[in-house]
This record gives sequence, C-alpha cells and structure tokens, in this order.
Amino acid sequence: RNQPMTRVFKTAAGIAALGSACFGGGAFAQDARPKSSSDWSVIVGAAAVVAPVYEGADSYTISPLPFFRVTWKDAVSLDAKGLNVRMIKQGGFKAGAGLTYDMGRDEDGDTLLFENQDDSLRGLGDIDPAIGVRAFASYDFSVATVSSSAVRYFGDDNDGLLIDASLSKRIPVGRRVSLTPSVKMTWADNAYMDTFFGVSGAQSARSGIAPFSAGPGFKDVSAGLSVAYAFSENWGLMVRGEVKQLLGDAADSPISDDDTSASMFTAITYRY
Repeated sequence: RNQPMTRVFKTAAGIAALGSACFGGGAFAQDARPKSSSDWSVIVGAAAVVAPVYEGADSYTISPLPFFRVTWKDAVSLDAKGLNVRMIKQGGFKAGAGLTYDMGRDEDGDTLLFENQDDSLRGLGDIDPAIGVRAFASYDFSVATVSSSAVRYFGDDNDGLLIDASLSKRIPVGRRVSLTPSVKMTWADNAYMDTFFGVSGAQSARSGIAPFSAGPGFKDVSAGLSVAYAFSENWGLMVRGEVKQLLGDAADSPISDDDTSASMFTAITYRY
C-alpha cells in the first residue's frame, strides 16, 4: 500500500469532514452574506483545523486544507461530507438521503503534515476507509432547528451504524455577522463501537493494550459555536469551535486517553 498517499487521503478527508460539519445542522447552512439569485451556489476556501490526532487521543494536530461546497437549488449538495439530495420539503420540514464516507484510522498516528503524531494505537492495525449511505431529516422551528441523521457504512473494517440528533439556532448579528450555537449527541451500534474503541485478543497481544469489548450505546455529546462574517458579497470568514465528551464504552475504552476534546476550524471563503 502507498502509505504517504493513504495518509494524505485519510487526513485530508477527516479534516474536511470536520470543516464540513460547520455547514451541517444549520451551523453555516446560511452564512452572513446575501443569498444569490442563481440556482447554483459554489463556495471555495482555504481552511485550518486543530483537532485530536484520533478520537480519544490526548494529542492534537494542526492542518491546512482546501474547502468547498457546491449546491444546486438548495436540493443537491456536494461537499466534504459527500453527496446529499433533499427529497422532501414541506414547510419547515426537510428530508433526504446521500452518500458519505469514513476515512478510517492510521495506527501510527500519521497526519497530513507530520508522521508519528501519536503511537498509542500502534499494534491495533489500520481501519480502512468505508463508504456510507446517509438518511437525514430536519425541522426548522421558530426558536431552533432540530436535525437527525443515520449513516450505515459498508467497509471491510467498518460496517457500523451511526445515528445523531442535534439542536441549533442561527442568530443574525447585524448585516455581516451570524452566530450559530449547537449541541449534538451520537449513538453507535456494536459494529462501529467495537471497530473504533474495542481491542481484540490479537490486537492486545501486538499492542500491549488490555482487551476490551465495546458495545452499542451513546458515543459522544458535543457543543459548538459557529461564527460567520461577511467581508463582502463574495468573501467571508467562518470559524467554529467545538467541545466533545465521549460517553459509555467510548470513554471507558483503553485507547481513549482523553474523554474530553476540543477542536477549532477556521476558513476564508469565496462564494461564486
């Protein structure tokens, strides 16, 4: 396997997914810039992300990354989270489906810019990328937006199921700024939890980490704040900070060195 290219793809996609989360759940779905009359919306940018090397790590990495989001008629979107198609829109209710992916995990803790960022997982083996099918729904109440999604992965290593629910509220502050606080909780099935937080007997023998069987349950709860600032009709700044707390077996796993983590995403964007 081409390790350098695998590291690039895994890290880039993982960081892009974090950045893309700033658009999801209403966080940056509507920024501070006026809406375009065109059916197409194209946003590109340069981003930087500070995040844990892996979920549960106590070490962090910083990485630069291009950022993009393409939308057609507010119905079809393509971004770092994948391809999404809105199929239902009735009043404040929206629902649809799409394709997404999980880029797995590198046992050596390699990231886009640095190697051997964290060797805590050495001996557990890599988790290969997996394609996922996603269904999502949201309802925009006057006081907040409630969203939920379910993703089933179809990979050799990861064939798990993730279900999340979130609550967010976009708050315009003048003509140029908008704030979006949000909270989210994620549930994972046995396959997902055991893949990312379990330690088999063979893995224990190779790594020296105690065996651990991770069962289904709530994986994490998080809270974040997104800020969007419009320099002009086309140029904008996006910033999101998030704190995540691992729960249940995800927190109890011997590979989770820090149950509480923080992440920060910043991007300068241009909208066509």
